[in-house]
Amino acid sequence: PLSEPCYDLELVPNAADARLAEASCVAYVDDRDVWKAQLTELLLLCNEAAWRSAKRHDPAALGLPPPAACAEAKPLVLEYILDRLDTDDPLWGYQLRTREEGWLQGFVTFTTFTTWQTYFRWDSLDPRAGITLDDCDAHVVDEDGSLAADLDQCGRIGDPDGCGVIWPRVAEITLLGGLGCGSHLLQLVLDHLTSLGEYDFVVLQATDNAVPFYERHGFLRVGAVAAHHAKAPVEEGDKEGKDEKPASKHTPSKAPPKATPPKRAKSPKPAGKDKPLSDTEALALARDAAELLAAPAQPPKFKTSDERSARRVEGARLWWANRALHSLVKALSARPTAPHFFEPVYGYLPYYRDFVSEPMDLSTMAAGACAGLYDGRLLAMMADARRLEIAAVAYNGKRSKDPVAREVCQHASRLSKEAETLCRAWQATFPKWI
Repeated sequence: PLSEPCYDLELVPNAADARLAEASCVAYVDDRDVWKAQLTELLLLCNEAAWRSAKRHDPAALGLPPPAACAEAKPLVLEYILDRLDTDDPLWGYQLRTREEGWLQGFVTFTTFTTWQTYFRWDSLDPRAGITLDDCDAHVVDEDGSLAADLDQCGRIGDPDGCGVIWPRVAEITLLGGLGCGSHLLQLVLDHLTSLGEYDFVVLQATDNAVPFYERHGFLRVGAVAAHHAKAPVEEGDKEGKDEKPASKHTPSKAPPKATPPKRAKSPKPAGKDKPLSDTEALALARDAAELLAAPAQPPKFKTSDERSARRVEGARLWWANRALHSLVKALSARPTAPHFFEPVYGYLPYYRDFVSEPMDLSTMAAGACAGLYDGRLLAMMADARRLEIAAVAYNGKRSKDPVAREVCQHASRLSKEAETLCRAWQATFPKWI
């Protein structure tokens, strides 16, 4: 249950810049439990700030006619605040309070930018980003898409199904609320991030009424899309190599097809009797994965060739390489011989660690690819596939009379060979620069 603060937010004075040093004090807070304990204060302060903003811009109080459409100041809602306090990692921030009473006058939180969308990208020129011509006329916008392109070339690591896709060079200001001290808190965060020297960009989500505030501090709007690249429509003349003919308006009638009895579904063959993965099949899987990933054919280019640009190119390479390796593990996990090796087994097999010094499984390989542990190198992943086979043979090899143990050894050996085949196909299909 939420606990009410012991004071009325309506009595909290505005934190005027001229009196900040003598009447207010700033505290740096990086403890998640502290932020959650003060959740009610944060919410009530946002409501009070929105009410004061609406009163300050009331046309009747200013002697102006009422607007055609009223733009209300929208405070942050409880669910959004709690979600950010729960998921942001790391969670950093500042609080501004009155020096004598300890009343909250403002707060700000910031973190490393993280997404949970597989196909998230920065793109100001995509119509789905929602940037209109009216936005370009009324606001500061990334009109040529250059800023979004630079953002999208930043390195990223992680898995949208796990800890999220983390952008180590992009910081995000997640929550900001204040009674006359928003500019002071925002500048405090920007100075803090600059002193760290770990971030190239700062992003945030702004409500409509807050956009002018952030524009005054140098922010501009960029587009973000969480979808595949839209494919260009295929023209009639581009359908080369296809035997399809346009349908005639007067198609001769044909006799209806004869009804045939339904065929019985064949029972699936045991995994051990399936044919091993061929190079042709592996290349087809690699082409499908490459098309789905849509990695650029060439590395990103920057205006300058300094150390920072080289670091950003390497970050982009690692991002695409790690995603490619993750798709390789997914293809390997879909093989008929893979089910024995989906999850770690050393937790429940007796004496497993007495025989196996380096356990390995497909879920560990997938997590390693997402976390960037392979540094985008196929050889490193191939070494783990080989470890998987060695571990299976070390534990099950001496129990050759046991049919299950014998099957595990056979499947591990074949899975290792199929991993080599997939690695060759991935290396031949994906862009050379990654």
